[in-house]
Amino acid sequence: MRQILLIIALLATATSGAWAQDAEPQVAPGAVIEKVELAGIPEQSLTSELRNDIQKLAGQKYDAQIAEDVAGRIQTELPEYVAAPKTLQGSDANRIRLVFLVGHIPDDDTLGSNINARYPIAAVEIAGVPRSKVSDALYSDMQKMVGQRLNHPEAEMLAERLRSELGPGYSVSRKVRRSFTPRQLTIVYEVFKNPWLPFHQPRSFIGYHSKQGPSFALNASTKVGQQRTQMITFGGANDGDNLIERFAGYRIGYENVRLGTDRLGLKFDFSTYRTQWKTQTLNALELDSSVPGIYRRRRGLEASVAFAFNPSLYLTAGITANELEMQYPTAHFEPARGGVASLRYRRVFGTGDRQQGVDVQYAVRTGAHSLDSNFIYTRHSFDGRYTYQHDQHAVGFSFGGGRLTGNAPLFERFSLGDTQTLRGWNKYDFAPLGGNRAAHGSLEYRYNELQLFYDAGSVWDTGDRIKVRPSIGIGVGSKMKGRFDNGKEEVPFTLGAFSLILAVPLREAGLQPTIMLVGRFNM
Repeated sequence: MRQILLIIALLATATSGAWAQDAEPQVAPGAVIEKVELAGIPEQSLTSELRNDIQKLAGQKYDAQIAEDVAGRIQTELPEYVAAPKTLQGSDANRIRLVFLVGHIPDDDTLGSNINARYPIAAVEIAGVPRSKVSDALYSDMQKMVGQRLNHPEAEMLAERLRSELGPGYSVSRKVRRSFTPRQLTIVYEVFKNPWLPFHQPRSFIGYHSKQGPSFALNASTKVGQQRTQMITFGGANDGDNLIERFAGYRIGYENVRLGTDRLGLKFDFSTYRTQWKTQTLNALELDSSVPGIYRRRRGLEASVAFAFNPSLYLTAGITANELEMQYPTAHFEPARGGVASLRYRRVFGTGDRQQGVDVQYAVRTGAHSLDSNFIYTRHSFDGRYTYQHDQHAVGFSFGGGRLTGNAPLFERFSLGDTQTLRGWNKYDFAPLGGNRAAHGSLEYRYNELQLFYDAGSVWDTGDRIKVRPSIGIGVGSKMKGRFDNGKEEVPFTLGAFSLILAVPLREAGLQPTIMLVGRFNM
């Protein structure tokens, strides 16, 4: 506990600005070291001889060179770490505390970054692409860091420039290593080619809708294979947000996004869920015999292959087999089997603090006689999103909709009015059975963690009057940081976003606000 408190105190000092890399606190001449401590590692990590020599410094007059020599010995015993001496005020003006700060070289946290920033750079290297793919101007600016102390913002800015030059087909990570020259560092910009096909792991979700209750879907994955282009996913859910039904159960998936070539991919997904139904849905079913009945359980298996035309455009096709345990007139199973296909275009333009993103998809799902399906239908859907981000400002527009014909099970019907669409509305108030037609859109503005939005859309059945339902809202949130293992090192990234949203449906009955808490993140 004492070690943790010491590190917290040092980090607070660093954050306040007192721990500037060029502003070491002044030590009074002849000041005596009243206490020596280690921060960042347990004392047992060092040999007993070095631990004894460190403790012998207590009671002696402070000598900066001796302190630096001890830090060098720590680095010799721990090759993956850097160490630096730090002086703190003691019990009076003539006494000091001497702390040896030890941090792992690649660490991007405050302690590791501040220790790394105390050492000069011996070399800057680029790995993964030939030198000819990097402009002379960028390479020259990288080499200007040699001989200077490590400046993390400058090094990251150069990484961003490298990403911009190489384009979206490559990823760049920055790694700090110890140089062969004592007490110096080497920066390595590692470049690796991105697969053309993306992984389809759904993000984990935790949400609360004041009119529909809580929901969650947790998905964890692990990448396998030498090139890390295969992924196994496990997930569990109790979700009343995405569909008319509330479903609870688990799923298992496998993906390979580089099946011998960048153009081919393969995906399998198995799921099994038990279902629950709202009273509004059950009452509406009694009045509409054209909609198939409810089911207690559904199990599904989907297998598909993907073909990439280029890194931005790809086609997916496959088959899906679902088994539904129907509840009425007596419990029995009915198959819903058919084909699936989709075409998706996604691309990000720009880098750094000014970016634009486009993501558009068309999909079709069918229930087919040829696969012995009891449900014969065709479901067309489309969705898209455009975002523009500049510094802390972001504007987004999203849209979606679809058309459903035939005799489709309830999980295929369109639904609006949850934490993602028509926010503020309750789907069970106006479409408890969903619909076979839907269209919706959303306009959103974000400044830092503040969010404003306007939603509008409608869900209906063929022959019904189309009624557009708008809503407005405001949200505040925060981002959760994490680390991403790209197969070569762990790099920091945004793990997910959490928002508290107040949404108001615009209707004649007056203001009836809805409160939502939404978190979407990767595991």
